[in-house]
Amino acid sequence: MGQTAIYKLIPRGAFHFGERGVGVEETADLLHSDTLFSAFVSAWRALGEQPDPSIDNSLPLLAPFVARRPPFRISSALPYVGEVLLFPRPLVRLGKAKALKKVAFLSEGALRLLGRGETPDLERELIQGGRVWVTPEERDDIKALLLGNDTDSKERRRLAARFEQDARAIRLWGGSGDAPVPHVAVDRMSSKPNLFFAGRLRFAPGCGLYFWVDFADSGYRDHLDAALTFLQDEGVGGRRSTGHGQFSFRVEKRTLPTLDGSRHFLTLSLYHPHPDEVESGVLRDAWYRRVHRRGWIYSLDGKNLRRKGLWMLSEGTVLDQEVIGTIEDLRPEIGFAHPVWRYGYALTLPVRLEGLL
Repeated sequence: MGQTAIYKLIPRGAFHFGERGVGVEETADLLHSDTLFSAFVSAWRALGEQPDPSIDNSLPLLAPFVARRPPFRISSALPYVGEVLLFPRPLVRLGKAKALKKVAFLSEGALRLLGRGETPDLERELIQGGRVWVTPEERDDIKALLLGNDTDSKERRRLAARFEQDARAIRLWGGSGDAPVPHVAVDRMSSKPNLFFAGRLRFAPGCGLYFWVDFADSGYRDHLDAALTFLQDEGVGGRRSTGHGQFSFRVEKRTLPTLDGSRHFLTLSLYHPHPDEVESGVLRDAWYRRVHRRGWIYSLDGKNLRRKGLWMLSEGTVLDQEVIGTIEDLRPEIGFAHPVWRYGYALTLPVRLEGLL
């Protein structure tokens, strides 16, 4: 583990992270690490980094990643609320209660409770419609942040009473499951309008996305900051042409939480195992969910081709050993001007999951 930090993405508006659905109706609640890394690569190219013919027209900045010596590893961009950082739910059974199946994110405090074998008070510690597990202390801090300081506000008093009656009514973001936004596309040949709907992810004040970075080479900090400075106006994710995905960012020096008695590793990113790791049996006692990653190529050399699909292990995978992962070239079979790299390096958090495995 090198030097770690978190980058907080402070939303300027809504995001769209395409995940599932027939078209663009659905949006994910996080920005996957492979998409985030691809945005960095796109930004470096736009800022003047040139392909090198001696390394198959790849960008020189990518050479250590291709050689499996990543100068930094990133997590997926996960939700935060104020000072409370959320982590992906470990893909194990959290308890017998049916409501626990909906949990998608846990705070650091909840991870510690889980490590001690404690299950949540379903009426007090599950918020965001049951998708987020926090401690009672964290819940009170979150309520104070969302309610604001205007104690005379009628709306504040109404929300406070609702939150006290049902903690699940505390909403940090709206997105998948909410009504998608209608749009009209006009056919260029016939001028015929076509109605379609797109989901969007909108955060409450004081909430947003953050990602961890573990630097093995501190010289890449400037490259990462330059990419984010470019992307904050360019946007990340989908529907950028309609103003989605813009943000401001803030860097904070943080170390990954240390959980006493940790014996397993929780992935905070997507993970694509290297063949050597598969051969060594890393997945034999793992708890994981496979996700198929695919999409369009976004490059200065072309944007009208689909890249190859790739199966990866989702955030929240639980492993019994530390892993690295790999990066894969997904350029189409018909060829492309340069490699189309898909980031599959894992960033993991040591965790304790007593009695759950």
